[in-house]
Amino acid sequence: MAKVFFSYSTEDRNFAKALAHSLKELGHEAWIAEENIQWGDSFIDRTQEALQSAAAVIILLSEHSCNSKWIAFELGAATAQGKKVFPVVLSEDPDIVPFQLQKFFYLRASNLDPIEVASRIDKALQSGTNPSV
Repeated sequence: MAKVFFSYSTEDRNFAKALAHSLKELGHEAWIAEENIQWGDSFIDRTQEALQSAAAVIILLSEHSCNSKWIAFELGAATAQGKKVFPVVLSEDPDIVPFQLQKFFYLRASNLDPIEVASRIDKALQSGTNPSV
């Protein structure tokens, strides 16, 4: 199965962890910074290594993440490396999707639980399609 990299705001960590857990149950490997970067590690180096080895990047979008410089960095690195990008919108606000992500189909997940989102991402990873709604 696929290794997926999570890009998210720390305020959305609970959803990110639940989604990662659900993807792991479906056989995927999920990389989340706070679970994989240890005290004293280089955040940039570990993030770049994880992005390079990932097949896909899941970007969680919310009011907390919409102006994140880290998410912009991770998106830039992912697209430069030709990674599959899965934007997941956790907000009801239709304007939350930043300009850089408007070219991607995205999944509106504000009313979905992490298990349903994981199922859609799993199907998309297996078929090579996008889990958009």
